[in-house]
Amino acid sequence: MKPERFERRLARRAVWGLWVTGGLPGCLAPALDGPPIPRPEYPYRPAFESPQSPKAPRAQVDGGAVTPASGAQPAGPQPGAPLQPPRPADPTRPLEVPRGLPGAETPELVVPPDKPETKTERLKVIDALFPELPPLSRDPVVDGLPGARVVTLEEMLDYARKNSPEIAQATADVEDARGRWVQVGLYPNPTMGFQGDQIADGGPFGQFGGFFNQTIVTAGKLKIARSVVYFDYLNARARLRRAEVELARRVRTEFYAVLVAAESVRVGRLLVGFTDEVYRRQVALVKGGTAAPFEASALLALTGQAELTLVQARNRHASAWRQLAATINAPEMPPTPLAGQADEALPRFHYEALRERLVATHTDLVAARNMATQAERSLVHERVRPIPDIQNQWYFQDDTFIKSFQFGAQIGVQVPLFNKNQGGIMSAKAQVARAGWEVPRVQNTLLQQLADAYERYENARQQIALYRTQILPNLVTAFRGVYQRYQVEPDKVNYNDIVTAQQNLSVQLAAYLQALRLQWQAVGDLAGVVQVIDPKELLQELNTPIPDTWPEPTSRGGGPQKK
Repeated sequence: MKPERFERRLARRAVWGLWVTGGLPGCLAPALDGPPIPRPEYPYRPAFESPQSPKAPRAQVDGGAVTPASGAQPAGPQPGAPLQPPRPADPTRPLEVPRGLPGAETPELVVPPDKPETKTERLKVIDALFPELPPLSRDPVVDGLPGARVVTLEEMLDYARKNSPEIAQATADVEDARGRWVQVGLYPNPTMGFQGDQIADGGPFGQFGGFFNQTIVTAGKLKIARSVVYFDYLNARARLRRAEVELARRVRTEFYAVLVAAESVRVGRLLVGFTDEVYRRQVALVKGGTAAPFEASALLALTGQAELTLVQARNRHASAWRQLAATINAPEMPPTPLAGQADEALPRFHYEALRERLVATHTDLVAARNMATQAERSLVHERVRPIPDIQNQWYFQDDTFIKSFQFGAQIGVQVPLFNKNQGGIMSAKAQVARAGWEVPRVQNTLLQQLADAYERYENARQQIALYRTQILPNLVTAFRGVYQRYQVEPDKVNYNDIVTAQQNLSVQLAAYLQALRLQWQAVGDLAGVVQVIDPKELLQELNTPIPDTWPEPTSRGGGPQKK
Protein backbone atom coordinates (compact mmCIF):
# COMPACT_ATOMS: atom_id res chain seq x y z
CA MET A 1 0.00 0.00 0.00
CA LYS A 2 1.24 3.49 -0.85
CA PRO A 3 2.22 5.73 2.10
CA GLU A 4 -0.18 8.55 1.20
CA ARG A 5 -3.08 6.09 0.89
CA PHE A 6 -2.20 4.60 4.28
CA GLU A 7 -2.14 8.07 5.87
CA ARG A 8 -5.58 8.95 4.47
CA ARG A 9 -7.06 5.70 5.88
CA LEU A 10 -5.46 6.35 9.26
CA ALA A 11 -6.91 9.87 9.35
CA ARG A 12 -10.42 8.59 8.56
CA ARG A 13 -10.17 6.07 11.41
CA ALA A 14 -9.05 8.78 13.84
CA VAL A 15 -12.01 10.99 12.92
CA TRP A 16 -14.41 8.05 13.33
CA GLY A 17 -12.95 7.23 16.76
CA LEU A 18 -13.40 10.80 17.94
CA TRP A 19 -17.02 10.77 16.81
CA VAL A 20 -17.82 7.50 18.60
CA THR A 21 -16.16 8.50 21.87
CA GLY A 22 -17.80 11.93 21.89
CA GLY A 23 -14.65 13.88 21.19
CA LEU A 24 -15.77 15.29 17.88
CA PRO A 25 -19.16 16.59 19.10
CA GLY A 26 -17.31 18.19 22.02
CA CYS A 27 -14.97 19.88 19.62
CA LEU A 28 -17.90 21.15 17.59
CA ALA A 29 -19.86 22.34 20.69
CA PRO A 30 -19.96 26.05 21.51
CA ALA A 31 -17.66 27.50 24.09
CA LEU A 32 -18.61 27.31 27.78
CA ASP A 33 -18.88 31.05 28.08
CA GLY A 34 -21.32 31.23 25.18
CA PRO A 35 -25.13 31.24 25.42
CA PRO A 36 -26.59 28.08 27.04
CA ILE A 37 -28.12 25.43 24.88
CA PRO A 38 -31.91 25.55 25.19
CA ARG A 39 -33.39 22.41 26.86
CA PRO A 40 -36.69 20.90 25.78
CA GLU A 41 -39.65 21.77 27.94
CA TYR A 42 -41.43 18.86 29.66
CA PRO A 43 -44.95 19.16 31.04
CA TYR A 44 -45.23 19.25 34.84
CA ARG A 45 -48.31 17.04 35.00
CA PRO A 46 -48.13 13.40 33.96
CA ALA A 47 -49.34 12.21 30.61
CA PHE A 48 -52.62 10.76 31.91
CA GLU A 49 -55.70 12.94 31.98
CA SER A 50 -57.07 14.57 35.09
CA PRO A 51 -60.77 14.26 35.98
CA GLN A 52 -61.31 17.88 34.97
CA SER A 53 -59.79 17.46 31.50
CA PRO A 54 -62.00 16.37 28.59
CA LYS A 55 -62.00 12.65 27.92
CA ALA A 56 -60.36 11.37 24.78
CA PRO A 57 -62.73 9.80 22.25
CA ARG A 58 -63.03 5.99 22.45
CA ALA A 59 -61.61 3.83 19.69
CA GLN A 60 -64.07 2.00 17.46
CA VAL A 61 -63.97 -1.81 17.25
CA ASP A 62 -65.07 -3.30 13.95
CA GLY A 63 -64.78 -7.02 13.30
CA GLY A 64 -61.89 -7.52 15.68
CA ALA A 65 -59.87 -4.58 14.25
CA VAL A 66 -59.42 -1.49 16.39
CA THR A 67 -59.67 1.83 14.56
CA PRO A 68 -58.41 4.89 16.47
CA ALA A 69 -60.94 7.66 16.85
CA SER A 70 -60.44 10.96 15.14
CA GLY A 71 -57.66 12.89 16.75
CA ALA A 72 -56.54 9.93 18.85
CA GLN A 73 -53.13 8.48 18.32
CA PRO A 74 -52.64 4.74 18.76
CA ALA A 75 -50.52 3.73 21.72
CA GLY A 76 -46.97 2.54 21.21
CA PRO A 77 -44.40 3.45 18.57
CA GLN A 78 -45.71 3.56 15.04
CA PRO A 79 -43.97 1.91 12.09
CA GLY A 80 -41.61 4.32 10.48
CA ALA A 81 -41.87 6.86 13.32
CA PRO A 82 -38.55 8.10 14.67
CA LEU A 83 -37.60 6.80 18.11
CA GLN A 84 -37.89 9.41 20.84
CA PRO A 85 -34.68 9.96 22.78
CA PRO A 86 -34.88 9.16 26.51
CA ARG A 87 -35.46 12.08 28.80
CA PRO A 88 -32.37 13.30 30.59
CA ALA A 89 -32.21 12.55 34.31
CA ASP A 90 -33.50 15.56 36.24
CA PRO A 91 -34.11 15.18 39.99
CA THR A 92 -36.14 18.40 40.00
CA ARG A 93 -38.69 17.03 37.52
CA PRO A 94 -41.68 15.22 39.16
CA LEU A 95 -41.45 11.43 39.00
CA GLU A 96 -44.26 10.08 36.86
CA VAL A 97 -45.87 6.67 37.33
CA PRO A 98 -45.78 4.82 33.99
CA ARG A 99 -49.00 4.88 32.07
CA GLY A 100 -50.78 1.52 31.96
CA LEU A 101 -50.01 0.51 35.52
CA PRO A 102 -53.17 -0.18 37.56
CA GLY A 103 -53.90 2.94 39.59
CA ALA A 104 -51.69 5.20 37.48
CA GLU A 105 -54.75 7.12 36.30
CA THR A 106 -55.32 8.48 39.82
CA PRO A 107 -55.11 12.26 39.76
CA GLU A 108 -52.59 14.16 41.80
CA LEU A 109 -53.46 14.67 45.47
CA VAL A 110 -54.24 18.37 45.91
CA VAL A 111 -55.43 19.77 49.24
CA PRO A 112 -55.97 23.47 49.96
CA PRO A 113 -53.36 25.00 52.26
CA ASP A 114 -53.90 25.02 56.01
CA LYS A 115 -55.01 28.63 56.39
CA PRO A 116 -57.95 30.17 58.25
CA GLU A 117 -59.58 31.43 55.06
CA THR A 118 -59.40 27.95 53.40
CA LYS A 119 -60.15 25.83 56.45
CA THR A 120 -63.74 24.98 55.50
CA GLU A 121 -62.82 24.10 51.93
CA ARG A 122 -59.78 22.15 53.14
CA LEU A 123 -61.84 19.96 55.51
CA LYS A 124 -64.40 19.36 52.79
CA VAL A 125 -61.68 18.16 50.39
CA ILE A 126 -60.11 15.96 53.06
CA ASP A 127 -63.48 14.38 53.88
CA ALA A 128 -63.98 13.63 50.19
CA LEU A 129 -60.51 12.16 49.81
CA PHE A 130 -60.55 10.16 53.03
CA PRO A 131 -64.13 9.12 53.82
CA GLU A 132 -65.17 7.50 57.08
CA LEU A 133 -64.98 3.71 56.78
CA PRO A 134 -68.20 1.83 57.63
CA PRO A 135 -68.02 -0.53 60.63
CA LEU A 136 -68.00 -4.27 60.16
CA SER A 137 -71.34 -6.06 60.44
CA ARG A 138 -71.94 -9.19 62.50
CA ASP A 139 -70.24 -12.30 61.18
CA PRO A 140 -71.79 -15.72 61.89
CA VAL A 141 -68.35 -17.34 61.76
CA VAL A 142 -67.15 -15.21 64.68
CA ASP A 143 -70.35 -14.16 66.44
CA GLY A 144 -72.14 -17.49 65.98
CA LEU A 145 -75.73 -18.24 65.06
CA PRO A 146 -78.61 -17.97 67.54
CA GLY A 147 -79.65 -21.42 68.72
CA ALA A 148 -76.93 -23.25 66.77
CA ARG A 149 -75.54 -26.34 68.52
CA VAL A 150 -71.80 -26.80 68.76
CA VAL A 151 -70.64 -29.99 67.02
CA THR A 152 -67.67 -31.94 68.36
CA LEU A 153 -65.01 -33.82 66.43
CA GLU A 154 -66.22 -37.14 67.87
CA GLU A 155 -69.70 -36.52 66.45
CA MET A 156 -68.22 -35.77 63.05
CA LEU A 157 -66.12 -38.96 63.16
CA ASP A 158 -69.09 -41.09 64.17
CA TYR A 159 -71.29 -39.63 61.45
CA ALA A 160 -68.55 -40.14 58.87
CA ARG A 161 -68.03 -43.79 59.80
CA LYS A 162 -71.74 -44.52 59.47
CA ASN A 163 -72.21 -42.71 56.17
CA SER A 164 -68.87 -43.01 54.36
CA PRO A 165 -68.98 -44.71 50.93
CA GLU A 166 -65.36 -45.79 51.38
CA ILE A 167 -66.14 -47.61 54.64
CA ALA A 168 -69.19 -49.27 53.06
CA GLN A 169 -67.13 -50.46 50.11
CA ALA A 170 -64.32 -51.74 52.32
CA THR A 171 -66.87 -53.63 54.45
CA ALA A 172 -68.32 -55.20 51.31
CA ASP A 173 -64.80 -56.21 50.24
CA VAL A 174 -64.36 -58.04 53.55
CA GLU A 175 -67.54 -60.01 52.98
CA ASP A 176 -66.48 -60.72 49.41
CA ALA A 177 -63.15 -62.14 50.58
CA ARG A 178 -64.86 -64.14 53.32
CA GLY A 179 -67.24 -65.65 50.76
CA ARG A 180 -64.37 -66.67 48.49
CA TRP A 181 -62.57 -68.18 51.48
CA VAL A 182 -65.62 -70.29 52.30
CA GLN A 183 -66.20 -71.29 48.70
CA VAL A 184 -62.70 -72.47 47.85
CA GLY A 185 -62.71 -75.15 50.60
CA LEU A 186 -66.01 -76.80 49.69
CA TYR A 187 -65.86 -80.40 48.46
CA PRO A 188 -66.79 -80.99 44.79
CA ASN A 189 -70.37 -82.13 44.18
CA PRO A 190 -71.12 -85.68 42.96
CA THR A 191 -72.67 -86.36 39.57
CA MET A 192 -75.82 -88.51 39.20
CA GLY A 193 -77.76 -89.45 36.09
CA PHE A 194 -79.61 -91.95 33.91
CA GLN A 195 -77.81 -94.65 31.95
CA GLY A 196 -79.15 -97.03 29.26
CA ASP A 197 -77.42 -99.69 27.12
CA GLN A 198 -78.55 -101.91 24.23
CA ILE A 199 -81.80 -100.06 23.94
CA ALA A 200 -84.10 -101.57 21.23
CA ASP A 201 -81.44 -104.11 20.28
CA GLY A 202 -83.57 -106.70 18.53
CA GLY A 203 -86.74 -105.79 20.42
CA PRO A 204 -88.26 -103.46 22.94
CA PHE A 205 -85.76 -104.49 25.56
CA GLY A 206 -82.50 -103.08 26.93
CA GLN A 207 -80.45 -102.35 30.01
CA PHE A 208 -81.73 -99.41 32.01
CA GLY A 209 -80.34 -97.87 35.20
CA GLY A 210 -78.35 -94.97 36.63
CA PHE A 211 -74.82 -93.84 37.50
CA PHE A 212 -73.04 -91.98 40.26
CA ASN A 213 -69.49 -90.52 40.27
CA GLN A 214 -67.52 -88.51 42.79
CA THR A 215 -64.03 -86.94 42.67
CA ILE A 216 -62.03 -87.72 45.81
CA VAL A 217 -59.60 -84.84 46.49
CA THR A 218 -56.29 -86.07 47.85
CA ALA A 219 -53.28 -84.56 49.67
CA GLY A 220 -55.40 -82.03 51.58
CA LYS A 221 -55.66 -79.73 48.55
CA LEU A 222 -58.91 -78.14 49.70
CA LYS A 223 -57.54 -77.27 53.11
CA ILE A 224 -54.37 -75.82 51.61
CA ALA A 225 -56.35 -73.82 49.03
CA ARG A 226 -58.55 -72.41 51.80
CA SER A 227 -55.47 -71.40 53.80
CA VAL A 228 -54.18 -69.52 50.75
CA VAL A 229 -57.40 -67.54 50.25
CA TYR A 230 -57.73 -66.90 53.98
CA PHE A 231 -54.97 -64.32 53.76
CA ASP A 232 -57.04 -62.42 51.19
CA TYR A 233 -59.73 -62.21 53.85
CA LEU A 234 -57.21 -60.96 56.43
CA ASN A 235 -55.88 -58.34 54.02
CA ALA A 236 -59.43 -57.18 53.27
CA ARG A 237 -59.92 -56.60 56.98
CA ALA A 238 -56.61 -54.72 57.07
CA ARG A 239 -57.79 -52.53 54.21
CA LEU A 240 -61.00 -51.83 56.13
CA ARG A 241 -58.93 -50.70 59.08
CA ARG A 242 -56.83 -48.52 56.83
CA ALA A 243 -59.97 -46.95 55.33
CA GLU A 244 -61.23 -46.14 58.83
CA VAL A 245 -57.92 -44.54 59.81
CA GLU A 246 -57.71 -42.60 56.55
CA LEU A 247 -61.26 -41.33 56.99
CA ALA A 248 -60.45 -40.24 60.55
CA ARG A 249 -57.34 -38.45 59.29
CA ARG A 250 -59.27 -36.55 56.66
CA VAL A 251 -62.11 -35.64 59.01
CA ARG A 252 -59.67 -34.46 61.70
CA THR A 253 -57.57 -32.45 59.23
CA GLU A 254 -60.56 -30.75 57.65
CA PHE A 255 -62.28 -30.23 61.02
CA TYR A 256 -59.31 -28.23 62.26
CA ALA A 257 -58.98 -26.57 58.87
CA VAL A 258 -62.44 -25.10 59.50
CA LEU A 259 -61.34 -24.00 62.97
CA VAL A 260 -58.20 -22.37 61.57
CA ALA A 261 -60.28 -20.67 58.86
CA ALA A 262 -62.66 -19.35 61.53
CA GLU A 263 -59.66 -18.10 63.50
CA SER A 264 -58.42 -16.39 60.34
CA VAL A 265 -61.78 -14.64 59.99
CA ARG A 266 -61.64 -13.53 63.63
CA VAL A 267 -58.08 -12.23 63.30
CA GLY A 268 -58.94 -10.61 59.98
CA ARG A 269 -61.83 -8.70 61.50
CA LEU A 270 -59.63 -7.48 64.34
CA LEU A 271 -56.96 -6.46 61.84
CA VAL A 272 -59.50 -4.53 59.78
CA GLY A 273 -60.68 -2.69 62.87
CA PHE A 274 -57.09 -2.01 63.88
CA THR A 275 -56.05 -0.60 60.49
CA ASP A 276 -59.25 1.45 60.33
CA GLU A 277 -58.44 3.05 63.69
CA VAL A 278 -54.88 3.87 62.64
CA TYR A 279 -56.26 5.37 59.42
CA ARG A 280 -58.85 7.50 61.32
CA ARG A 281 -56.19 8.87 63.62
CA GLN A 282 -53.98 9.76 60.68
CA VAL A 283 -56.88 11.54 58.96
CA ALA A 284 -57.39 13.51 62.15
CA LEU A 285 -53.73 14.54 62.06
CA VAL A 286 -54.12 15.60 58.43
CA LYS A 287 -57.12 17.74 59.34
CA GLY A 288 -55.14 19.27 62.18
CA GLY A 289 -52.31 20.16 59.83
CA THR A 290 -49.67 18.00 61.57
CA ALA A 291 -49.52 15.31 58.88
CA ALA A 292 -49.38 15.30 55.11
CA PRO A 293 -52.36 13.99 53.11
CA PHE A 294 -50.29 11.34 51.34
CA GLU A 295 -49.60 9.70 54.72
CA ALA A 296 -53.33 9.04 55.14
CA SER A 297 -53.39 7.65 51.59
CA ALA A 298 -50.77 5.05 52.52
CA LEU A 299 -52.77 3.98 55.57
CA LEU A 300 -55.98 3.91 53.54
CA ALA A 301 -54.25 1.44 51.22
CA LEU A 302 -53.45 -0.73 54.25
CA THR A 303 -57.14 -0.80 55.17
CA GLY A 304 -57.86 -2.12 51.69
CA GLN A 305 -55.24 -4.83 52.14
CA ALA A 306 -56.80 -5.81 55.46
CA GLU A 307 -60.25 -6.01 53.89
CA LEU A 308 -58.86 -8.21 51.10
CA THR A 309 -57.32 -10.53 53.69
CA LEU A 310 -60.68 -10.74 55.47
CA VAL A 311 -62.47 -11.57 52.21
CA GLN A 312 -59.98 -14.35 51.51
CA ALA A 313 -60.42 -15.69 55.05
CA ARG A 314 -64.20 -15.84 54.63
CA ASN A 315 -63.88 -17.64 51.31
CA ARG A 316 -61.39 -20.05 52.85
CA HIS A 317 -63.82 -20.83 55.67
CA ALA A 318 -66.63 -21.53 53.20
CA SER A 319 -64.37 -23.81 51.16
CA ALA A 320 -63.06 -25.63 54.25
CA TRP A 321 -66.59 -26.28 55.48
CA ARG A 322 -67.70 -27.62 52.09
CA GLN A 323 -64.74 -30.01 52.06
CA LEU A 324 -65.54 -31.22 55.58
CA ALA A 325 -69.20 -31.73 54.70
CA ALA A 326 -68.26 -33.72 51.59
CA THR A 327 -65.83 -35.89 53.58
CA ILE A 328 -68.54 -36.96 56.04
CA ASN A 329 -70.96 -37.51 53.11
CA ALA A 330 -73.23 -34.62 54.09
CA PRO A 331 -72.63 -32.07 51.32
CA GLU A 332 -75.87 -30.20 52.07
CA MET A 333 -75.03 -29.66 55.75
CA PRO A 334 -75.02 -25.90 56.50
CA PRO A 335 -72.09 -24.39 58.42
CA THR A 336 -72.34 -24.82 62.16
CA PRO A 337 -70.09 -23.93 65.10
CA LEU A 338 -67.41 -26.50 65.90
CA ALA A 339 -65.98 -27.34 69.30
CA GLY A 340 -62.26 -26.90 69.75
CA GLN A 341 -59.48 -24.35 69.49
CA ALA A 342 -57.26 -23.78 66.51
CA ASP A 343 -54.42 -22.49 68.70
CA GLU A 344 -54.45 -25.51 71.00
CA ALA A 345 -50.96 -26.32 72.26
CA LEU A 346 -49.74 -29.72 71.08
CA PRO A 347 -47.18 -31.99 72.76
CA ARG A 348 -43.96 -33.35 71.40
CA PHE A 349 -44.03 -37.02 70.44
CA HIS A 350 -41.15 -39.47 70.66
CA TYR A 351 -40.05 -40.44 67.18
CA GLU A 352 -38.71 -43.81 68.39
CA ALA A 353 -42.10 -44.65 69.93
CA LEU A 354 -43.88 -43.68 66.73
CA ARG A 355 -41.54 -45.81 64.65
CA GLU A 356 -41.99 -48.82 66.94
CA ARG A 357 -45.77 -48.53 66.78
CA LEU A 358 -45.72 -48.15 63.01
CA VAL A 359 -43.55 -51.22 62.46
CA ALA A 360 -45.68 -53.32 64.81
CA THR A 361 -49.21 -52.40 63.78
CA HIS A 362 -49.38 -50.64 60.40
CA THR A 363 -51.88 -52.35 58.13
CA ASP A 364 -49.61 -52.10 55.09
CA LEU A 365 -46.94 -54.07 56.91
CA VAL A 366 -49.54 -56.53 58.19
CA ALA A 367 -50.76 -57.01 54.62
CA ALA A 368 -47.16 -57.44 53.38
CA ARG A 369 -46.49 -60.10 56.01
CA ASN A 370 -49.75 -61.83 55.10
CA MET A 371 -48.73 -61.81 51.45
CA ALA A 372 -45.40 -63.42 52.31
CA THR A 373 -47.10 -66.23 54.24
CA GLN A 374 -49.72 -66.55 51.52
CA ALA A 375 -46.99 -66.99 48.93
CA GLU A 376 -45.47 -69.82 50.97
CA ARG A 377 -48.85 -71.54 51.25
CA SER A 378 -49.35 -71.07 47.51
CA LEU A 379 -46.05 -72.83 46.88
CA VAL A 380 -47.20 -75.78 49.00
CA HIS A 381 -50.44 -75.86 47.03
CA GLU A 382 -48.62 -75.89 43.69
CA ARG A 383 -46.40 -78.74 44.85
CA VAL A 384 -49.32 -80.97 45.82
CA ARG A 385 -51.33 -80.06 42.74
CA PRO A 386 -49.74 -82.84 40.58
CA ILE A 387 -50.87 -85.49 43.07
CA PRO A 388 -53.84 -87.03 41.22
CA ASP A 389 -57.33 -87.01 42.62
CA ILE A 390 -59.27 -90.28 42.54
CA GLN A 391 -61.92 -90.42 39.83
CA ASN A 392 -64.63 -93.07 40.40
CA GLN A 393 -67.91 -93.96 38.77
CA TRP A 394 -70.59 -96.38 39.92
CA TYR A 395 -73.51 -97.56 37.89
CA PHE A 396 -76.40 -100.02 38.11
CA GLN A 397 -78.89 -101.19 35.52
CA ASP A 398 -81.62 -103.73 34.93
CA ASP A 399 -81.51 -105.99 31.87
CA THR A 400 -85.15 -106.26 30.81
CA PHE A 401 -84.45 -109.03 28.32
CA ILE A 402 -82.93 -111.59 30.67
CA LYS A 403 -84.51 -110.12 33.77
CA SER A 404 -81.24 -109.56 35.67
CA PHE A 405 -79.79 -106.69 37.74
CA GLN A 406 -76.24 -105.50 36.92
CA PHE A 407 -73.77 -103.36 38.93
CA GLY A 408 -70.44 -101.82 37.77
CA ALA A 409 -67.70 -99.48 38.94
CA GLN A 410 -64.82 -97.45 37.47
CA ILE A 411 -61.93 -96.10 39.55
CA GLY A 412 -58.95 -94.23 38.08
CA VAL A 413 -56.42 -91.46 38.48
CA GLN A 414 -54.76 -89.01 36.14
CA VAL A 415 -51.13 -90.11 35.77
CA PRO A 416 -48.75 -87.12 36.17
CA LEU A 417 -46.46 -88.34 33.44
CA PHE A 418 -45.83 -85.17 31.43
CA ASN A 419 -47.47 -82.32 33.36
CA LYS A 420 -46.04 -82.25 36.85
CA ASN A 421 -46.91 -78.54 37.32
CA GLN A 422 -43.29 -77.54 36.81
CA GLY A 423 -44.17 -74.03 35.64
CA GLY A 424 -46.64 -73.43 38.46
CA ILE A 425 -44.02 -74.41 41.04
CA MET A 426 -41.43 -72.12 39.46
CA SER A 427 -43.89 -69.22 39.46
CA ALA A 428 -44.82 -69.85 43.10
CA LYS A 429 -41.15 -69.85 44.13
CA ALA A 430 -40.67 -66.50 42.40
CA GLN A 431 -43.74 -65.12 44.24
CA VAL A 432 -42.26 -66.30 47.54
CA ALA A 433 -39.01 -64.46 46.78
CA ARG A 434 -40.86 -61.31 45.75
CA ALA A 435 -43.17 -61.34 48.77
CA GLY A 436 -40.16 -61.71 51.04
CA TRP A 437 -38.85 -58.36 49.82
CA GLU A 438 -42.23 -56.65 50.08
CA VAL A 439 -42.01 -56.25 53.86
CA PRO A 440 -38.76 -54.21 53.92
CA ARG A 441 -39.91 -52.19 50.89
CA VAL A 442 -43.18 -51.21 52.52
CA GLN A 443 -41.45 -50.55 55.83
CA ASN A 444 -38.91 -48.22 54.24
CA THR A 445 -41.66 -46.33 52.42
CA LEU A 446 -43.64 -45.92 55.63
CA LEU A 447 -40.58 -44.77 57.56
CA GLN A 448 -39.96 -42.13 54.90
CA GLN A 449 -43.56 -40.91 55.29
CA LEU A 450 -43.17 -40.93 59.07
CA ALA A 451 -39.96 -38.91 58.92
CA ASP A 452 -41.59 -36.33 56.64
CA ALA A 453 -44.75 -36.02 58.76
CA TYR A 454 -42.72 -35.83 61.98
CA GLU A 455 -40.50 -33.10 60.53
CA ARG A 456 -43.46 -31.02 59.42
CA TYR A 457 -45.19 -31.51 62.76
CA GLU A 458 -42.11 -30.46 64.73
CA ASN A 459 -41.50 -27.45 62.47
CA ALA A 460 -45.07 -26.25 62.79
CA ARG A 461 -45.24 -26.93 66.54
CA GLN A 462 -42.07 -24.95 67.29
CA GLN A 463 -43.00 -22.28 64.77
CA ILE A 464 -46.32 -21.71 66.54
CA ALA A 465 -44.55 -21.54 69.90
CA LEU A 466 -42.07 -18.93 68.63
CA TYR A 467 -44.87 -16.86 67.10
CA ARG A 468 -46.78 -16.84 70.39
CA THR A 469 -43.86 -16.14 72.70
CA GLN A 470 -41.47 -13.99 70.65
CA ILE A 471 -42.40 -12.90 67.15
CA LEU A 472 -45.92 -11.49 67.51
CA PRO A 473 -45.48 -9.97 71.00
CA ASN A 474 -42.33 -8.13 69.90
CA LEU A 475 -43.94 -6.90 66.69
CA VAL A 476 -46.85 -5.51 68.71
CA THR A 477 -44.39 -3.83 71.07
CA ALA A 478 -42.47 -2.39 68.12
CA PHE A 479 -45.62 -0.96 66.54
CA ARG A 480 -46.74 0.62 69.81
CA GLY A 481 -43.33 2.21 70.29
CA VAL A 482 -43.14 3.57 66.75
CA TYR A 483 -46.65 5.02 66.88
CA GLN A 484 -46.22 6.58 70.31
CA ARG A 485 -42.92 8.16 69.33
CA TYR A 486 -44.45 9.43 66.09
CA GLN A 487 -47.06 11.27 68.14
CA VAL A 488 -44.46 12.74 70.50
CA GLU A 489 -41.57 13.34 68.08
CA PRO A 490 -42.96 13.45 64.54
CA ASP A 491 -39.78 15.09 63.30
CA LYS A 492 -37.70 12.03 64.29
CA VAL A 493 -40.08 9.22 63.25
CA ASN A 494 -41.30 9.02 59.69
CA TYR A 495 -44.77 7.85 58.83
CA ASN A 496 -43.07 5.14 56.74
CA ASP A 497 -41.99 3.57 60.04
CA ILE A 498 -45.63 3.27 61.05
CA VAL A 499 -46.59 1.74 57.72
CA THR A 500 -43.67 -0.68 57.86
CA ALA A 501 -44.41 -1.74 61.45
CA GLN A 502 -48.08 -2.28 60.64
CA GLN A 503 -47.25 -4.26 57.51
CA ASN A 504 -44.76 -6.41 59.41
CA LEU A 505 -47.40 -7.22 62.00
CA SER A 506 -50.00 -8.05 59.32
CA VAL A 507 -47.60 -10.24 57.34
CA GLN A 508 -46.50 -12.19 60.41
CA LEU A 509 -50.09 -12.66 61.54
CA ALA A 510 -50.84 -14.22 58.15
CA ALA A 511 -47.75 -16.42 58.50
CA TYR A 512 -48.90 -17.44 61.99
CA LEU A 513 -52.30 -18.51 60.67
CA GLN A 514 -50.63 -20.41 57.85
CA ALA A 515 -48.44 -22.18 60.43
CA LEU A 516 -51.58 -23.16 62.35
CA ARG A 517 -53.06 -24.72 59.23
CA LEU A 518 -49.83 -26.61 58.48
CA GLN A 519 -49.63 -27.76 62.10
CA TRP A 520 -53.02 -29.44 62.06
CA GLN A 521 -52.37 -30.91 58.64
CA ALA A 522 -49.17 -32.41 60.01
CA VAL A 523 -51.07 -33.74 63.05
CA GLY A 524 -53.48 -35.54 60.74
CA ASP A 525 -50.66 -36.90 58.58
CA LEU A 526 -48.73 -38.09 61.62
CA ALA A 527 -51.76 -39.86 63.06
CA GLY A 528 -52.53 -41.30 59.63
CA VAL A 529 -49.09 -42.76 59.00
CA VAL A 530 -48.97 -44.30 62.48
CA GLN A 531 -52.65 -45.27 62.07
CA VAL A 532 -54.35 -44.02 65.20
CA ILE A 533 -57.80 -42.49 65.37
CA ASP A 534 -56.88 -40.11 68.19
CA PRO A 535 -53.36 -38.62 68.29
CA LYS A 536 -53.50 -38.82 72.08
CA GLU A 537 -52.88 -42.54 71.68
CA LEU A 538 -49.38 -41.64 70.52
CA LEU A 539 -48.55 -40.41 74.03
CA GLN A 540 -48.97 -43.84 75.57
CA GLU A 541 -45.77 -45.43 76.78
CA LEU A 542 -44.62 -48.58 74.98
CA ASN A 543 -42.96 -51.61 76.50
CA THR A 544 -39.60 -50.81 74.94
CA PRO A 545 -37.75 -48.03 76.81
CA ILE A 546 -37.32 -44.83 74.85
CA PRO A 547 -33.75 -43.55 74.30
CA ASP A 548 -33.17 -40.37 76.32
CA THR A 549 -30.25 -39.04 74.31
CA TRP A 550 -32.17 -37.04 71.74
CA PRO A 551 -32.36 -33.26 72.36
CA GLU A 552 -35.20 -30.84 72.00
CA PRO A 553 -34.39 -28.88 68.80
CA THR A 554 -34.35 -25.15 69.47
CA SER A 555 -33.19 -22.13 67.57
CA ARG A 556 -30.59 -21.44 70.27
CA GLY A 557 -29.09 -24.95 70.30
CA GLY A 558 -28.53 -26.69 73.60
CA GLY A 559 -27.57 -30.10 74.81
CA PRO A 560 -29.66 -33.26 75.17
CA GLN A 561 -32.67 -33.08 77.40
CA LYS A 562 -33.72 -36.25 79.14
CA LYS A 563 -37.40 -36.89 79.51
